Amino acid sequence: MAYLLSAEEDNLIYLNTYHIFGRLKQSVNTCISKPEVSKIHAIFEWREDGWYLSDFSSNGTWLNNRRLPKNEATKLQIGDAIFLASKSANKLVVEDLSPPSDILLPYPDKSRESLIALEWYNLLPNSQDPEISLFFDDDSASWRVEHLNDDDQTQSVLRHNDIVSFRGARWQLLVNTKIEETVQLTPNVASLDELSFIFNVSGDEESTQLILKTSDQSIDLKVRSHHYLTLNLARKRVEDIKNGLNKEQQGWVFCDQLSQDLGIELSHFNIQIHRARKQFSDSLNNLHLDQLFERQSGKIRLGSQNIFIEKAGIVEYSFDG
Repeated sequence: MAYLLSAEEDNLIYLNTYHIFGRLKQSVNTCISKPEVSKIHAIFEWREDGWYLSDFSSNGTWLNNRRLPKNEATKLQIGDAIFLASKSANKLVVEDLSPPSDILLPYPDKSRESLIALEWYNLLPNSQDPEISLFFDDDSASWRVEHLNDDDQTQSVLRHNDIVSFRGARWQLLVNTKIEETVQLTPNVASLDELSFIFNVSGDEESTQLILKTSDQSIDLKVRSHHYLTLNLARKRVEDIKNGLNKEQQGWVFCDQLSQDLGIELSHFNIQIHRARKQFSDSLNNLHLDQLFERQSGKIRLGSQNIFIEKAGIVEYSFDG
């Protein structure tokens, strides 16, 4: 993520995709309260080939001792020195020109050494021992956070500059991505109806492989420990299908009961669910994550009927599809 060093204040300024410097506090991203600085003084803007600076001021903007033409975008380089309203004052140094991205910054120090660049689905502080999941919801175009140790697994919406806490530390969310320009993952799956779950489980049930199949592609999610939990949810749904339950009633199981059956703590159960969701998020595009594992009143189920289970080479169940 791009940032400038404010030489006078010795602090970092992280750039939004369209970042305005000026004196008009309510209308700019970075306010410089000096009379020589214009209300809207200069604008930094991300374009497809890099970062550009434009001057809109009365007293001028200097780039490496050259006054910029007014209202004309100039491409920036690492190490460029920028001065607002004079050749020697309000100095900004270009230190990073990375594309815009959504990040977490340690708060309040905002150290660049510790910033976290966000993917669409994040287990934090790490996937081995996560405390929260932070993920982007396409439907609402917003970031959402879930605290994995909470039994109800409620989601909260996070907005630009909001604070989130984990492991006793506080982090500030900076939202900078142009969502419409984000490179999309493939394949593109809008609904679980387009997806089949193929489980290959060993005879001793010590290893479970999961393969996702679309109409034209197979995605091997390999052998992972969290696939066994997904397999158990699939088996519960299969049981209800065989018993003739309607679609709305199929597959529901209490989280605490299933965690006991699997011999794991409820907190670890929730972590495994989120590990599975992250793997799906990394492998598919456009799939609404709430469709994958549906929850209600302490219960959970796999959101699909398209299930194929093979154990030790013998077909245990095959959906009609």
